[in-house]
Amino acid sequence: MDKTSGGDKYNIETAEILANEAQHLPVAEATPIYEQLLLLFPTAVSVLVEYFGDILEAIWLKDVLSKKEVQEEE
Repeated sequence: MDKTSGGDKYNIETAEILANEAQHLPVAEATPIYEQLLLLFPTAVSVLVEYFGDILEAIWLKDVLSKKEVQEEE
């Protein structure tokens, strides 16, 4: 985060860009980004919403895929 923000780790514009990019990544890749942003901006509710939304989506998708696999085996 420091490289693109000119060394200012609290650069809001860079944080917003990272959060938006993380939305389009797989959860495993996005999680460290969200966690870094939450360490720097612990009151950033929008980041929390994105973070937990991605986690819930991954859990839901895993559940749907496992049910589909069970149906195909039957």
